[in-house]
Amino acid sequence: MNKSLFPLLILLCVTVLAGCDTEANGDEKHKGGPKADPSAGGGEIVVVIDGREITREAYEDVLYTAFAENHLEAFIEDELVNAQAKKMGVQPDKDAIDKEVQKSVDTLLKTRFGGSEDALRRALIERNMSLEGWKKDLRAKARRTNLIDLMIKKTRDGDSPSVLKKFEQKYGEDGKKYRVRHILISSKVINTRFYPKSQYETEKAQIEADLKEQGKKLLTQLNSGADFEALAKANSDDFTASRGGSLGEAWKGRFGTEFDSTVNRLAIGQTSGLVKGRRGFHIIEVTKINKGVEYSGSAILISTAPSGPADSRSKEDRDKAALEKLTQVQKALAGGKDFMEVAKEFSDDLSTKSRGGELGTFGRRRLGKEVDAALENAKIGAVTAPIKSPRGHWLVKLEGRKAVPSKDRRVVRHIFLSTEYDDVKKRRLEGTLEAKAKAKAEEVLAKVKAGEDFKKLATDLTEDAYTRKAGGEYYNYRRTSLGPEVWEAIQKLGPGKEAVLVESKRGFHVVQVMEKSETKFEDVRDELLAELAGAQVSPADSRSFLDGLKAEAKVQRKIVPDPKAPVEPPASQPADADTGSGAP
Repeated sequence: MNKSLFPLLILLCVTVLAGCDTEANGDEKHKGGPKADPSAGGGEIVVVIDGREITREAYEDVLYTAFAENHLEAFIEDELVNAQAKKMGVQPDKDAIDKEVQKSVDTLLKTRFGGSEDALRRALIERNMSLEGWKKDLRAKARRTNLIDLMIKKTRDGDSPSVLKKFEQKYGEDGKKYRVRHILISSKVINTRFYPKSQYETEKAQIEADLKEQGKKLLTQLNSGADFEALAKANSDDFTASRGGSLGEAWKGRFGTEFDSTVNRLAIGQTSGLVKGRRGFHIIEVTKINKGVEYSGSAILISTAPSGPADSRSKEDRDKAALEKLTQVQKALAGGKDFMEVAKEFSDDLSTKSRGGELGTFGRRRLGKEVDAALENAKIGAVTAPIKSPRGHWLVKLEGRKAVPSKDRRVVRHIFLSTEYDDVKKRRLEGTLEAKAKAKAEEVLAKVKAGEDFKKLATDLTEDAYTRKAGGEYYNYRRTSLGPEVWEAIQKLGPGKEAVLVESKRGFHVVQVMEKSETKFEDVRDELLAELAGAQVSPADSRSFLDGLKAEAKVQRKIVPDPKAPVEPPASQPADADTGSGAP
């Protein structure tokens, strides 16, 4: 399609759609145009080109093909808005719409065209648009916005979400409003101020010396026959500790050149000495060398996975069906049927099915570790026995196997003794932090009760970054602010009462209620409605209103929007690469 005609077609499309709603809102009805000669097939004529009459039906077919998917959701929303307006007896405010349209035009004239309407007309003509058509599109959009605003304002009664939200914002949850302050002494390693970084820096040399001694002891145990995996689980600071220090093949470049060169010198089963890395010390063992290899051949997969989103079979039923299909495949192969023909008929591996299961040249991991293990000793030219994997059952016809030493990969495990601050801090505080945090919080509570300035104590001592600058204060405390334990304590405390100590998942809180008020909704309902009567409708309110209409409506979409389809600019906002303003 000619790109220069695109904005015009969008404008025409929007205009056609906008014309669908006129009866619902009392606007002037479409008065029609010239009628076609019945002998020409009937239907209203929209244009005559070189004597050839184009009917509205033919024209709308073109628009539907070009724009239906992109504009479907907007059309649905327009229909729902118009239907709801009719149901609620809401009429558009034509004066407000006129003012909004004129405001848009005046702003554009002033900011882009020096007040010249002729210049604006010329800019629109360059885009195959007219000033009148552009204003009509603006009016359609302004009308929709106006209707939504009026309907939202009409629904602002005592039970509407906007009134209840206003009540909560102004008077607190359930009408209970608290002004609370607290000081947190954290029991989380990442937040606690116990063992500060300054102390770590002064002790760094001793930390390294201690870790070297620990490493030597671990090496002695290993040399005496201790289990490497058990020692890694008990002593390693790496996240791999839970799996016995296993790095698999993923070790290269992670810990520094000394680590890598040590790995490359080790024989299978050999343990290194203490190796200094970027972040600490390592004891390394190479457990295996996965030989580099290239295979060639073909494969058939009988999948045990669901066939798609609509597949409701249980795992057991899918496994049973896969085994039945596998039996068919094996019978076909045993009967002399060509492997490639069987693959084309039965294989569930979509990447190779069309070419008869052909894999070409492939290496380890192509089909999974289970297949790798089976292919190490598989017979060339033969079909393997079924190989079970997470994807299903594989049958592989191996045509070739070639060693590629450059692709050999060493499998490694290690014990890591970290010299980094966060790891050292964790080791120092493990098992003792909770007791230390509680003792510190009790000390702070005693100072508060003794009359020391709460705000200064909070600013200096709290480990809650959110309230530190405010001296620990929450002006409008919410139920979820510090967790259920603190909320429960606040319910029992009166304003001005002594502070109390509360334990939560975050640590220990010294909590005090400064102010507490309770308001009943019925007492302020009229006040809230009066405040909202003149309040502007926010974009969020409009979106929520539209979402509500769509949720309640029964909409059956017969065309599904293409997620890859380009989103074109609306006619009222022609694309403008120079300013990004969306105006001509």
